[in-house]
Amino acid sequence: MAKHNTTGEIGEDMAAKMLQESGYEILARNWKPEGMRVELDILARKDDVLAVVEVKTRTSTLFGKPEEYVKPDKQANIVKAANAFVANLPYDPNLVVRFDVVSVVLNSEDNSLVSTSHITDAFVPQPIFRGIHHGKRYKFW
Repeated sequence: MAKHNTTGEIGEDMAAKMLQESGYEILARNWKPEGMRVELDILARKDDVLAVVEVKTRTSTLFGKPEEYVKPDKQANIVKAANAFVANLPYDPNLVVRFDVVSVVLNSEDNSLVSTSHITDAFVPQPIFRGIHHGKRYKFW
């Protein structure tokens, strides 16, 4: 297995442990909706909040913090996959879906933990516009 894959798995394990210690129930890890190429790292629930958690792990912050790598295209794919996950849940009018990022920085020598950060409400879903351009029949979801 490539080193970056191992680093990612270690980061996801640490993130899941941190969430559990904070009172979250892990519902799924590495969940992939049928027919989509995106994978949701962690789906966790605490009270009425379903946290869709993207985990970003790095061994250096030389080029930026891990959470800075969750770009708008990635966010849009996470939202689409989250919609598929929620569609399979029993209806709960109190459920709030939130998009979080857990940032993990590991020591490049031995993969020991340097820092971790749980960013709640890391991004808000942006509407995706479809239909005719120039103000005619826009549909967003």
